[in-house]
Amino acid sequence: MGPELLIPIVAIAGFWGAIITFIVYYYRSRHIERMALLENNKDASIFANTVEEIKKEKGNSTLKVGLLFVGLGLGLIVGVIIDSIFDSEPAGVFSSMLVFGGISLIVYHLYDINSDNHKNRGGDIV
Repeated sequence: MGPELLIPIVAIAGFWGAIITFIVYYYRSRHIERMALLENNKDASIFANTVEEIKKEKGNSTLKVGLLFVGLGLGLIVGVIIDSIFDSEPAGVFSSMLVFGGISLIVYHLYDINSDNHKNRGGDIV
């Protein structure tokens, strides 16, 4: 068994080991937080969200994701055009995708602040 066979085995085992470790750590820390709340006679109702509360907190996540994908698509188009004009490296495509994706998230944030849904949630900018 040479190194060309050992490297993929170690990579796959390491990847899945990291995923499992993160999942276990997440649930263990969540359990410790909840037990600490219960031991100190604190109200643990913050963990029992109803569907309506989740929808209020979530807002228009579909609009956010849609704007993000539109921004990434526009960034891809602009990046390809810039790449073909200047005959540059493809790094310009990825950087323009990130810039346009960020602009679309800023547009969503401005829309969310001015919408009635945000005023009904009573949320401040944190």
